[in-house]
Amino acid sequence: MLYSFSGVKEREWIFETTITFAKPVGGPPGGEGLLVGHANGEVHRIFVNNPFAIKVLSHGAPITGLDLSK
Repeated sequence: MLYSFSGVKEREWIFETTITFAKPVGGPPGGEGLLVGHANGEVHRIFVNNPFAIKVLSHGAPITGLDLSK
């Protein structure tokens, strides 16, 4: 969920499985992002200004750590 500094919920992303790892990956002002790993092996990028998560990768093992190179 994304909340504003005043405590108002602005956006929510719903996934089929548990998030096991999340890492901020930066971005332009208003377009910051997260790299999110799941228990089912999927990896998504989430941007605060986009209601849709972008699937990056999927494999058979739970995600316990991630990094992203440009």
